[in-house]
Parts: sequence; structure tokens; C-alpha cells
Amino acid sequence: MFYCALFSFSGIHGILSMVIDMDIDKALIGKRIKHRRDIAGLSQEQLAEQLNLSKNHISSMECGKSLPTTRCIIALCNILGGTPDYYLLGEIVPETDTVTALVQRLSPYEQKKLCHLLNAYLEDID
Repeated sequence: MFYCALFSFSGIHGILSMVIDMDIDKALIGKRIKHRRDIAGLSQEQLAEQLNLSKNHISSMECGKSLPTTRCIIALCNILGGTPDYYLLGEIVPETDTVTALVQRLSPYEQKKLCHLLNAYLEDID
């Protein structure tokens, strides 16, 4: 998955290491999920069906009672848009959504090639 590759591009080991080293605000993560779900016009039931989860689990995440798994966050990005850093940290910029949308248009093979190119580029500038 491309998001996993994106994490390795960062010089500080990516967003996951940042999240591990900080206090996670489950309530804010839940509000961000609800906000993106509302923008997408989906009910909790519809989102639960797409994520293969129960409506109660979606409700629990949105209320800040439970955290989404990494796999769930990636699926939320694919369904609702945004990036893992948006859901976890609240940071999102239009350029990130644009890049994500472009990459999602690529086949898995093309995404893998893009990751290799980006890794080579980043190694070259270090």
C-alpha cells in the first residue's frame, strides 16, 4: 500500500513514529472521522459496511472510546479521503489530498514503481 511506503520517505521515520511518541487524543481522532464521514454523506451504517465493521465500532471510534487500527485508518483514507496524518494529528493540506488522489489513480504496479523512484530521489538528495 502506498501509505506505508510514504511513511518510510520521511526523515524522522514517518507519521507512525510521531504518533507513538505522543499522547493520542482519541476524541479528536473520532471527531475527524465523523467530520469526513459527514462530508462524504455516509451514515455510520454505510461506513461500517464499507469497512467491514459494526456500526457500534464506528460509533465507539467517533466518540473517542476506541482507536482505529492502522488498517482501518488506511481504509478510511481510501473511503473518506484525507491522509493518516489528518486522522491522527489533524494536519492536512490541499497538496496532500492532490498527491493522494493522483497516486490512487495508479495501478498497484505503478504505485510500486513510483515508490522506487521517490526513494531513489530522496537518497540522491540526502
